[in-house]
Amino acid sequence: ISVFFPIRDATSTASFAMKWFTLNFRAFVCLAFATSSSCFGPSTVDDHFHPGNGGPPTTAPSWLNVAPRNGQVIVSWPSVEGATSYNLYWNSTGNPTTADSMIPNVTSPYTHTGLSNGTVYYYGVTAVNHDGGGPISQVASNVATSVPYITLPGNALGFHDYPTAFVRNFYRDGNKLYIVGVGGLAITQDDGASFQTRTTANGLGSNFVNAIYANGSFVVAGTSNGLSISHDGGNTFSTKTTANGLGSNSIYSVDGNESTLAVGTTGGVSVSTDAGESFSTATTADGLGSDVIPDIIVSDSTIYAGTEGGFAFSTDGGNSFTNRTTVHGLPNNTVNQFALAGDTIYLATGSGLAYSTNGGTSFTSKGVAEGLGAWSVLSVAVAGDNIYATGFDFAGHSGLYVSQDGGAHFTKPSGANFPMALLATEQTAYLGGPAGYGLVITRDAGSSFSHVPSGGLYSGEVNKLAVSGDLIVAGSDSFFHSMLMISTDGGKSFIQKSDS
Repeated sequence: ISVFFPIRDATSTASFAMKWFTLNFRAFVCLAFATSSSCFGPSTVDDHFHPGNGGPPTTAPSWLNVAPRNGQVIVSWPSVEGATSYNLYWNSTGNPTTADSMIPNVTSPYTHTGLSNGTVYYYGVTAVNHDGGGPISQVASNVATSVPYITLPGNALGFHDYPTAFVRNFYRDGNKLYIVGVGGLAITQDDGASFQTRTTANGLGSNFVNAIYANGSFVVAGTSNGLSISHDGGNTFSTKTTANGLGSNSIYSVDGNESTLAVGTTGGVSVSTDAGESFSTATTADGLGSDVIPDIIVSDSTIYAGTEGGFAFSTDGGNSFTNRTTVHGLPNNTVNQFALAGDTIYLATGSGLAYSTNGGTSFTSKGVAEGLGAWSVLSVAVAGDNIYATGFDFAGHSGLYVSQDGGAHFTKPSGANFPMALLATEQTAYLGGPAGYGLVITRDAGSSFSHVPSGGLYSGEVNKLAVSGDLIVAGSDSFFHSMLMISTDGGKSFIQKSDS
């Protein structure tokens, strides 16, 4: 700090000394006789003074995640001790350095907009404090894409799937499709033309994988022996267990967003806000209807969980839950599966369908009087004004029920018997069934149905479905009919990728 002061008496022989001290990050300066520790005269203040931290940060963020979106990407990273801000460096040629384009003073997660779909963008981050910037992080990249980032629910039935099956779940993130089951994790970036397989040799906690979630290079696999996390796009994994705060090492469901990772276990809902480094767990003591969580969804700042003891939701990051039961309008406390459509929540329960338009405060039940005709609703899917539900009637026959008026009335179309899986996108519904039934598609809300061609899926059992545009992935976790079939032309033809 430079300090200037006038000497009013040029003939004076007194010796002066500058004294300075700091208070609340501000520097105060005054004058004193060299032989005294006391100041005389008013002190001055420099509002631009900031104490150093002993040099700039010496470490970079330990990982970097880049998630693809339409015309943009979302970049996230963990915090660095002592950092007050971060600088983001990027280019579209590879291996960015601090000489590349910089976006200063950003926080994680950061959304980089105005990008061109189909272009690969590369990023690096430095931690910054008052003394400068630290080293650049490892480089991460991804492609801005218009391919939707969506969860593809493989467990459309909503049954409690225990780790004894084959194809168990799907997830698509950008151009990557993740398929999990007994045997580990399979990843394809070319719609099934080729696969990379990940197992315990790559760090998975178990080769029995029940659930999958991905967001850019951040990939999470829920196994029968812990939650396995990758920060490099699924190449390598490290596994978290109860020692890291999980409610149980048996994982049934996983979902997340840019800031929250929620895990459904056999010991409650475990939530992480630091990309899976640590977890806090909520149980029935915190409002859940059951500690077994087969179905979980994170939507904005709310966590939803379907259980055998009701439908629970949390608005405080998973610290506490509000549970809804028959007291609040549910026809049954067993929630087989649920779906979110805008502001409406739909529940498939053990005794009918329920929906809420007020955030879950109360529910309205639909059943026989509305034409649903099912004593147990197994799954529900919503596409526009059309609501599709599958279930068993009172004679024990399963079928599809369709509403085209928002759930006021349902009809049971012919030609869709014994559905075991259900998905709906826009005006199209996809139904999988047992062996000899295969896959059936309706594009007119159940007025007509078409089977996939013979030689495709017609003779195979389908109880797992994933749809994204023209890509259809059909699978089975049946012990006798396990398989994986992929169509890239909207179901006109399928290629068989595996068979037990």
